[in-house]
Amino acid sequence: PPRPATRVLLLGDSGMVDASPAIAAMFEASGATVEGAAAPGFGLSQLGLYQTWPPYPERWPPVIERFQPDLSVVMLGVWDLNYVKDHSVEDYVAMVEDALSVLTAGGGRVLWVAAPPGGYDVQVVNQVYREVADRHPGVMYFADVGWSLLGPEGGYPISYVGNDGAVVHLRKGDGWHFCPDGAQRLATVLGASATARGLTAPAEPGWESGGWRRS
Repeated sequence: PPRPATRVLLLGDSGMVDASPAIAAMFEASGATVEGAAAPGFGLSQLGLYQTWPPYPERWPPVIERFQPDLSVVMLGVWDLNYVKDHSVEDYVAMVEDALSVLTAGGGRVLWVAAPPGGYDVQVVNQVYREVADRHPGVMYFADVGWSLLGPEGGYPISYVGNDGAVVHLRKGDGWHFCPDGAQRLATVLGASATARGLTAPAEPGWESGGWRRS
C-alpha cells in the first residue's frame, strides 16, 4: 500500500479555491503539510474565458519543484468543457495524460477529484479522469465525491433546512461555488476516500469546526 502523504499540494480552479480551506484543514489534521495553489478560471486547456493556451506546463513545475509534494489533489474541469466540445475526448485524454506526467515528475502521486456537479454537465471530463486513473494504478487515483453535495430530497441545492431547523449552506448563489458547509462535506468524503486507499492517515476529529470557516 502507498505511504500516507505528508506533503499535499492542492490544485484547481475557483471551486478548489473555495474548497481548499476545508480540504487543507482535513489533511493537516492527518499530520500533513498542505500548500494551496488553485486559481480562479484555471483549466488545463485555458485560463478563464479568453486565454486559450494551456497554463499547466508553465504554472505547475515551479510549485512542484519547490514544495515537493508526495500527493497532489486536483479538482477542475469546467473551463475545459469547451475544449472537449471543440476538439475531442481523445485530445483531452492526451492533455490529462500530459498533466499527470508533469505532476508526477518528482515521484508524487495524484488524487484527481471529479469536477463537482451543479450547474454544468461535467460527465464527459469526469469520465476522462476516471479512465486515465485506471491506466495508472498506484500513481493516479480518481475520487468521485459529488454525492457529498446532495440535498436530503435529492438534487444539488444551494441550501436546505436540516432536521434540527438549522440552515445548511452548501453552495453560493451561483449554485456551483462552495460555502463552508459544502466545502466541509466534500472534504469529509474526500478524506474518507483518501484514507481508504492509504493515501493519507485518518484526520483527527475537530477540524470540521476550525478557524478555516472564517477564512
